[in-house]
Formats: sequence, structure tokens, C-alpha cells
Amino acid sequence: MGPVAKVCADLEIVHNNRPGGTVDNDDHAQIMVRFDSGVMGHIYSSRIATGRKMGYAYEITGTKGAIRFDQEDQNAVWLYLAEGPEATRGFRKILTGPAHPDYLPFCQGPGHGTGYQDQIIIEAKDFLTAIHTGAAVWPTFRDGLAVAEVIEAIHASNNGGGWVNVSDFQETIE
Repeated sequence: MGPVAKVCADLEIVHNNRPGGTVDNDDHAQIMVRFDSGVMGHIYSSRIATGRKMGYAYEITGTKGAIRFDQEDQNAVWLYLAEGPEATRGFRKILTGPAHPDYLPFCQGPGHGTGYQDQIIIEAKDFLTAIHTGAAVWPTFRDGLAVAEVIEAIHASNNGGGWVNVSDFQETIE
């Protein structure tokens, strides 16, 4: 899909006053995005919606298939391939295991799964490997900056009430 080119956002604080004081961070966010490639997308987040404990999820659809992930079921990815007879098409659950990158030290057999803390250890290993080798490991600090620029554009869109180009918030890095 490529980098995010522009955004249109609506943010909401539902509960300004909470135990411990007043807050100014968003409870809900609805964001329409347009990528450099022309592809459109939608991001929705809520810290106060009932029914989820860690509902960090994404779904990407395309002309040849789709992929879906939900942090509440972090050891599975759902894959749909638009091939074969229509009658047998559907999402299939792929369980992570030792055949997938970084999982072998934590998951000796397919389907046994990892825990949240195992994911943090994998992230720390990638970070330390990048420092040791000098080779970039995704995500990079440059990727983090790109996310910060999109977030700035989201806040500007919410404040102005319309579409905002992310390029208006990009910093040049040498």
C-alpha cells in the first residue's frame, strides 16, 4: 500500500475526568487514509469500547486475497486466497510455530503459541541485533518518524475538519 499520503480524522474525548485527574488524550478515533499508491483505508480505535480486552487488530484486503490478525489471538493469522472453487473458499487459520521467523526459541511445536512477554523479547532481540550489526531491522527510527508525521496530520485534520496531506508534516532526515 505504501506510505500514507493524506488523512481525514475525527477524534473524541468521551471522559475528560477520570480517577487520578483530567486527561486530554482521545478515547475514540476514526481516520480515513489514502496511501501514496491510491489505495484507501480506514482506522478505528477506541479505548473505551466494551467487549474487548486487547482488540488490536487489522485486516487487509486485496484483489487476490485478504489477511487478518487480532492481538487477542496473537498466535494465529487468518488468510484468505481468492483461488480455487468458490464453494471451498474462505479464511483459514494459520497457527504460528517454529517454522515462522523468531518463534522457535519460544514455541517448540506448531500451535503451542507464545505469550505477550515473548513478543517483547523478540522485539528486544531485533533491536539489539540492529545495534550490534549496524543493519536496519524493521521498524526503524525512520519508520517511527513517519508514524509521528501521520499522527500530526491526524490531529491537524481533526482540528481543521478535513483532509490533510501528510507531506505537510514531513521532516527531512540526512
